[in-house]
Amino acid sequence: MDRMIVPAAAWRNDAFKMQQFRDSILDIAVQVDEFLKARWSNPVPGFQHFYSAKSRKASYVAATGERVVCFTVLDLTFGQAKLIDAKLSDVERWDLPTFRAAVTRILSEPPDPQEAIDRSGGRA
Repeated sequence: MDRMIVPAAAWRNDAFKMQQFRDSILDIAVQVDEFLKARWSNPVPGFQHFYSAKSRKASYVAATGERVVCFTVLDLTFGQAKLIDAKLSDVERWDLPTFRAAVTRILSEPPDPQEAIDRSGGRA
């Protein structure tokens, strides 16, 4: 099943576009600003996810020294959000088609039986 994914992006040196970007992610804007401040001068892409249990959505924010991108995925459990976060390191490009394909693939993969054993403390 396709998930609703809401994209947002801006060039970090464009104050107007950055304000529009912040307005589009208002509920996590403060946390994203902190993440961006920490990454401001780092040209190597990095990402972080932010999950809201109340709204059941996860926002995945990627940043380079010049650009910031956010993909908000709607109707996710905390476990699904963490699973996507754990497997996003495989995503090489942060564009909507690539991100959508990765989310679809990750959420349709069968659960790893070893992970279930590890979480249960060794009980199958």
